[in-house]
This record gives sequence, C-alpha cells and structure tokens, in this order.
Amino acid sequence: MLPDFPEIKNKLRILSDKLLQKRKNIHLGILSEIPSTTIDEGKKWKVVREDGSITVQVFKTLKVERQIDLSGIESLTDKEIFKKIDDVGKEFAQKQAKFMFAQLKDAAEESGNVLKIKNRKLNMNDYLDLLEKVDFSFNKNGDYKLPKLVGGDPNLYSDLLEGSSDPTLKKRFDEIIEKKRDKWRDREINRKLAD
Repeated sequence: MLPDFPEIKNKLRILSDKLLQKRKNIHLGILSEIPSTTIDEGKKWKVVREDGSITVQVFKTLKVERQIDLSGIESLTDKEIFKKIDDVGKEFAQKQAKFMFAQLKDAAEESGNVLKIKNRKLNMNDYLDLLEKVDFSFNKNGDYKLPKLVGGDPNLYSDLLEGSSDPTLKKRFDEIIEKKRDKWRDREINRKLAD
C-alpha cells in the first residue's frame, strides 16, 4: 500500500483553495473589490454606524457542492481540473453576488439611499443626487475615490461624462466633493484610535 502523503495533500488543498478564491473573485467582478475580513467564530455580527444606529446580522451559509467520480480522477487533464475549480468558483460567485445585492438593496432602502428612475436613463443630475446620499473616503492628500456604479448599461459612465461638461453640474459636483471632504475630515478628527 502506498503512503498517504499528508503534507503533499495539504499543500495541494491550500493551492486549490487559493485558485478557487481567485477564480471566485474574477467572477464576482466589481464586488470582489469590497473589503472583507475573516471572522473565525460567532453566529452573528453587528455594524455600528456613525449616527449610532446598529444593525445585527446572523451569518448565512453559502455553499457549492460537487460530487467527484474518483474512478476517472486520475485521467483528468490540467485543463479539466482547472475547469472544475472554475465552475465551482463561478457558481459560488453567483450565489455570493445575489446575496450581496440583496443586502445592499435592503440597506439602501432602510437608509433612504434609493433613487427611483423609471422609463429613462440615469443622467448626471441623478448621479449627483446619488453622490449626495452616500459617504466616501479620501486619502491623506484629500483625493477622493468615487463610489462605483453597477448597472446593466455598459455605456453608463461615458453617458454620464457627457453631462459633466455642463458648468452648473460641474459646480454642483465640486460642491458635493467639498462637503464630503469636510465630513470626512470631521470623521477622521473624531476617530478613536486603539489604546
């Protein structure tokens, strides 16, 4: 009987886990840019917002299961193995995206950060209305990074940029940025550092 090779198996498991995570993030697209952290224990987590409101969430299980026929595993090519891992990553990303968009929708509706537009395209005024509703951060030089829009129209940003040449809209945009920068500075000044 051949030895079990536990160290090699563990290294392969770690490599396949990393590949699966990478493929899942590729399929998640823009959602993979959302910062995340690992929580190793507990059944729920809470968010304490700047205004003092608290939301408690119970952890949800997302999983993808596959049955592997061990009789044919030795004849799988690298491409076939990669495809199986990619398929799991894609399905997991789809489940995670669906869950995340549902959470975002609920949070936006609860906070009133919803802009309903019917029978027309999003325009620059709408975009500025959205920017007024959300917080965003600035780096130490005071430069901002705008929140990303997720939508079905691939020309969304270019259409918005066409409207940005209007001096009235440009002025409104600059005023929003200054107001957000002041609010960000206040948050940073009042932030409690760890002891």
